[in-house]
Amino acid sequence: MRIENTHSGARERERAAVAAAEAVRRALPCEGCGQERAAGLCEACGYRRETEALTVDAGLVAATWSADLDDADEVASVADRVRRPVEIDIAAARRAFMGLVEPGELDSEPTAAAAALAFAVLQAVQQTAPEYRRCALAMLGRTEEAEAEARRAYATEQKRRWFRANPNGADAVAAATKAH
Repeated sequence: MRIENTHSGARERERAAVAAAEAVRRALPCEGCGQERAAGLCEACGYRRETEALTVDAGLVAATWSADLDDADEVASVADRVRRPVEIDIAAARRAFMGLVEPGELDSEPTAAAAALAFAVLQAVQQTAPEYRRCALAMLGRTEEAEAEARRAYATEQKRRWFRANPNGADAVAAATKAH
């Protein structure tokens, strides 16, 4: 019985320490904009960071197929070329958001308005980024190395035991084509 009480007391102290640490963390201002009691990062700044990360990612993905990856200046140039249309999409998302907001509405809840605007911008970039990935995959799939790998995969599928009896049959051709 005494051991249970000791463990129970230790668990309570641990819970209290975790709760105190969480209270301190929640009291921290946002490191991006300084908003009080934002747990280190407010919602709007979190969305802005994610938007920037997606924008950078889109530029790097585009660089995988259109730049010499050993040339940092060329990679940066491609990333800058990608950033321009993404920024146009961001500006359009901002205009659309502002068109939906009633006059004075932003002033009544500035923190919520900033978060909603940042989220709208993030959504615009989230819709754009997959297109850069799709293009990169399409271009990378056309490289000599990718074509050689596809030929090897096709040949491997054609050599499977159950295909040997009829290597040119519809099932064999379909499986090999899928591997290609």
